[in-house]
Amino acid sequence: MAVTSRAGGADPSPQSVLSAEATLVPKWLMDYRVGEPFPLNKFLQSRVVYYPGAGEDRHPFYVFGETHAAHCFAFADYETSQGDARRLLHFLDSPQKHSYVQIAHGELSREELTLKSLYTVISQQKGDPQVPHDEPSGGQYAVWSILEGGPSSPKSQHLRIPRLPQQPRFALLYVGYEAIAAYHALFCLKGSKPPYAILLQQSGLGGDWTQFGGKDSLLLRTARQSGLPRWLLVASNTRAWPGYELASGPDRGGLHNTPRSLYRLKKAR
Repeated sequence: MAVTSRAGGADPSPQSVLSAEATLVPKWLMDYRVGEPFPLNKFLQSRVVYYPGAGEDRHPFYVFGETHAAHCFAFADYETSQGDARRLLHFLDSPQKHSYVQIAHGELSREELTLKSLYTVISQQKGDPQVPHDEPSGGQYAVWSILEGGPSSPKSQHLRIPRLPQQPRFALLYVGYEAIAAYHALFCLKGSKPPYAILLQQSGLGGDWTQFGGKDSLLLRTARQSGLPRWLLVASNTRAWPGYELASGPDRGGLHNTPRSLYRLKKAR
């Protein structure tokens, strides 16, 4: 399916599409003072980009953060060590030559996140999906970080993004836990709202025990409990979810520089 720009030229990049959704940094994030506890509920009520099986990939930040379409990011991967996650959250140096440095960081307990076992989450769904019998590895941690700094908009002639009246801030949360169970804890409990966007890419290294993309995805079944995100950023080796339409050309990212395209949730008729 081809995507054409308004000018009839090449397919627009995900960043070009998202530049129209640029928004101010959430007030709670701008008001945050170093030393205060992490306001998880306010974080989850913001525009959050979720990345299951994230590893140490910063690409969703470059796509959604640099365009200021979102300022909150949640990563989940049970194979990423806490040390690697902390390094990811410590500093971001973007392709647009912006630098964002950590001004605050901390940990959240399993109880604060209300994490349940994967088996408990899946057993609440209809059908008989195959789930791993062992508890996911990875240390079962949750670390957060708030980053600040850099110019207020990308120095790019191809993106029309309004300058923000303040230095940008970003909030990042990394959960060292199975991605579907982590999604349930963050976005499916009472009072929760769905994430703004999800990045879907199937690992080519066998690290993901289940498919995140496609119509039979357990992540999709879990997401339907609280509503679907507005956007999907989908890798070329992964199927989008039903009900979404292609909205951009590809942008390359991740460990293997994989093409990833933006998909928009279709409006209900």
